[in-house]
Amino acid sequence: GLDLSSMRAFINCSEPVQAVAHQRFLDRFAENGVHSGMLSVSYAMAENTFAVTQTTPGAPPNVETVNLALLQSTGRAVPVTNPTITHQHIVSCGKPIPGTEIRVIDDLGQTVPDGEVGEILVRSDCMLSDYYQRPDLAKIDQVGWFHSGDRGYLRESELYVVGRTSDLIIHAGKNIYPQDLEALASQLAGVYAGRVVAFGLPDEDAGTELIVIVAETEEEDPALRREIGAALRKQIGVAMDLSIHYAHTVDRGRSEEHTSELQSLTNL
Repeated sequence: GLDLSSMRAFINCSEPVQAVAHQRFLDRFAENGVHSGMLSVSYAMAENTFAVTQTTPGAPPNVETVNLALLQSTGRAVPVTNPTITHQHIVSCGKPIPGTEIRVIDDLGQTVPDGEVGEILVRSDCMLSDYYQRPDLAKIDQVGWFHSGDRGYLRESELYVVGRTSDLIIHAGKNIYPQDLEALASQLAGVYAGRVVAFGLPDEDAGTELIVIVAETEEEDPALRREIGAALRKQIGVAMDLSIHYAHTVDRGRSEEHTSELQSLTNL
């Protein structure tokens, strides 16, 4: 009896937005009157009180299909149409709202061209002036640009967010964003969706970071748990063209505990 047909918009402020999440929401609530034009996206942050961008009301957000290998190795989002090429779907967060500007810069502070990933900077007429009693957290430069720490790219004035600089895993020369691995892991049978943690552990001998995944499961059989771990390594490794060094399943509610333990190790 739930009728959602009068809703103007469901606004997703996740960073980054997962295309599969929108599709699942649409599939679940289509019979209640939800259509694709209701699903919109906003890049938002408390510091900007609060929206930075917004997709066009009444229209589904743009979704780019980009070459995954080039995104990881070069930081460039190159659109592809060949489905046999390993790819990734990236959802647009829309264009800046009035009174707000966006720049994307490289490690040297230079503005990058469209389609190139860098740090997202925001300047607006509703930006915070400081963090309360935390001057050490100041992220606004002398000309008013707020350094978000988020990474993304622009295309025809629309913003596409891919992750956070602080979460980035550098593996075999590739830039890997953990939320991509976590989203894939959450789709596997036996894994408790949304309760997955992926991170990197430095390996001085290999000169890179090892990829670790910890996933919660309700499965109690040890043999089936090992199968889930093997599936995590295989399916995510193939989908992302990566070598997953360690995949571990834990009881529900214990992922944080095990993640802390694993991150404290220097040799797995």
